[in-house]
Amino acid sequence: MELIAVSKALSNETRLRLLKLIAEEPGSATRLHQRYVDEYSDQKHRESIYRALETLVDAELLVKEYQKEAGLIYHLAHEQIVVELPTGDVTPLSTDVL
Repeated sequence: MELIAVSKALSNETRLRLLKLIAEEPGSATRLHQRYVDEYSDQKHRESIYRALETLVDAELLVKEYQKEAGLIYHLAHEQIVVELPTGDVTPLSTDVL
């Protein structure tokens, strides 16, 4: 994991909120959009939520998995990460949630 990518991904309130929602219950982009709007009374477009989810995937904070009955589901890649400031390394602290 790259520190800059992780830092950028975590620097946005929408993405932080999505991480919280996904930690509670993984879901599809459509379902997460609905939960986001319901939870935060923030009328984000579904496209904005999808882009935020993909940014989190690119930063290796989320993974997406195709499930036959549910479609494409986003879930946490790790429960915790460690940032080593002197080296700039970001590593998972816990076992992958997968």
